[in-house]
Amino acid sequence: MGFLLFFYLEGGIKLKHNDYLKKYIVDQFDYLEYKKLVEIFINLIETLQITIGDYETGISITPNYELNYSGYSNKLSNSKIESFIIKDYNTECKAKICIKKFTIAFNRLNDNEKKIFYSTFIDKTKDEIIISEFNLCSKDLNKIRKSAVIKFSLYLGFDKIINQVFQ
Repeated sequence: MGFLLFFYLEGGIKLKHNDYLKKYIVDQFDYLEYKKLVEIFINLIETLQITIGDYETGISITPNYELNYSGYSNKLSNSKIESFIIKDYNTECKAKICIKKFTIAFNRLNDNEKKIFYSTFIDKTKDEIIISEFNLCSKDLNKIRKSAVIKFSLYLGFDKIINQVFQ
């Protein structure tokens, strides 16, 4: 019986208590407000990628849930109209910096947080599917997600703007 339980647990995410933010730390932040900011920020990133163009800046994900930021490629527009439509240099640089910050913040999460964060906010997978896919209980899913959202938000400095946004 013990072997079956061990075999069953091998397929899922193993929780190590030191990999995630402690509950008392997470409770110091308003998780729902940070979650809203994360959703807004990801929508902004998707919009920036469309605005700048995927051929210039793009985010791709590796099989290990690492985000790769690909900077400017040498692919130039052949159309004068396309060249005219591209935003001015300062706006484009700011957008690229924003995209790069997103990838850096995401890559600072641990492996399990990356998987849950990606499934939740980028793939927009339902909790039931995440729970079955990663062999988690809802309590562990919430623990990982909250830890990921708070860490991601702190890496991006959302704690400095949260009061200005939600007043």
